[in-house]
Amino acid sequence: TKGLLTLHLIWQFSFRFMLKASIGCHCVGGCDTTYRCVCGCDTTYRCVGGCDTTHRCVGGCDTTYRCVGGCDTTYRCVGGCDTTYRCVGGCDTTYRCVGGCDTTYRCVGGCDTTYRCVGGCDTTYQCVGGCDTTYRCVGGCDTAYRCVGGCDTTYRCVGGCDTTYRCVGGCDTTYRPFGY
Repeated sequence: TKGLLTLHLIWQFSFRFMLKASIGCHCVGGCDTTYRCVCGCDTTYRCVGGCDTTHRCVGGCDTTYRCVGGCDTTYRCVGGCDTTYRCVGGCDTTYRCVGGCDTTYRCVGGCDTTYRCVGGCDTTYQCVGGCDTTYRCVGGCDTAYRCVGGCDTTYRCVGGCDTTYRCVGGCDTTYRPFGY
C-alpha cells in the first residue's frame, strides 16, 4: 500500500510539472532568430502555448518577441515585423525574417537562405516586405541589407549596382527597373 501511494504521488507530481511546463513555460532571454526559447524558461518571456520538446515557442512569443497570428512548424515570419519587431501576419515556410525587421520593414540581419525580396525595393532600393519567388536578390544582401549582384531577370537593376550595392536607376511604381 505504501509503495502504491508513493508511485501515485510521484505520478501526480510529474503530471502537474509537465502540465505547468507545457502551459506556463517562459523563455529565458527571449527567443533567438529561429524563435526557439533561449536558455530555458522563466517568468519574463512566456511562450504562448508553452514550449515543445525542442524548446521552440509554441504559438509564438509574448509582448517582447511575439509572433502575430502564430507560427507554423518552422516558426518563420510572414510579412515582416512591426516597429517593436513583432512578426506581422504570422508565419510560414517562405518569408522568414532573420533577426526581425526595422521600422521600415527592412530585414534586420539580412535575408534567409533564398535571399528573395517581397514588394520590390523602397526609395533607397532596399528590400521591402519580406520575400517571394518574383523579387529574388541575386547574390543575397550586403551588411546594409542591400541586394548584392543586382536582381533577377524580372526585376534586374537598371545600370547595375553602384559601389554600395544599391540599384542604379531604381524601380518604377510596379517595382520594375526604370527603362524595362
